[in-house]
Amino acid sequence: MTIQNATPEQVSVGARRHDAEAFDEDLEWLIVAGDSALGERGSMGGVIAQLEHGGPFTGVPNTDLYSDQQVGFGHTVIGLVERHRWLTAAWVSLPVSSRGLLTLCYQAPRAEHRGDEVTGARSGAEAQLGRYAALAFHLTEEPGVLLDACRQPQKGKNSRTIARELRKARDAAVAEHKLWAAAKATAGKPRRKAERRAVLPAHVPHMPEAEAE
Repeated sequence: MTIQNATPEQVSVGARRHDAEAFDEDLEWLIVAGDSALGERGSMGGVIAQLEHGGPFTGVPNTDLYSDQQVGFGHTVIGLVERHRWLTAAWVSLPVSSRGLLTLCYQAPRAEHRGDEVTGARSGAEAQLGRYAALAFHLTEEPGVLLDACRQPQKGKNSRTIARELRKARDAAVAEHKLWAAAKATAGKPRRKAERRAVLPAHVPHMPEAEAE
């Protein structure tokens, strides 16, 4: 939602800024929300329910696969199932190594690489490396050195270490996203409801030769 007559500061509140060369909205959806959009749910809700209420969770782990939004009826043009099918076709055409690096672009860093600072602190891996944190720690040859540099960015040559590893991670992300863009283009476009209808051959009743005579 955009605020009318808003200042630039107001417009930027809550908005996500992404590197256009190393980000794809469809890929983020596939990795982060694709399975849940199809109805898959984890079992953590049942565990929490038992802890809170002292009894088993009575809900179902999956949602209705044939809802209008998932299938593409009603106001939904494409449908989540068709979007997932289209993106998965592109995803599986990529090398395994590329899929691994792309996944890291949309994941938080491992727990041992995260900072213990309060929110808003300018030190720590996530504060220094941003959305490339997980990828940077995967690619670096010295994760301990990088972590120390992120925790003390003003000390010695730590800023150079951070800049070097951040540049390496971004270059890898840009290269892999180019492969993803090509794979997505090759996979074609998702089909609309009318395009997904099966065209069956005309039914010709079987008539035994005796009856035909």
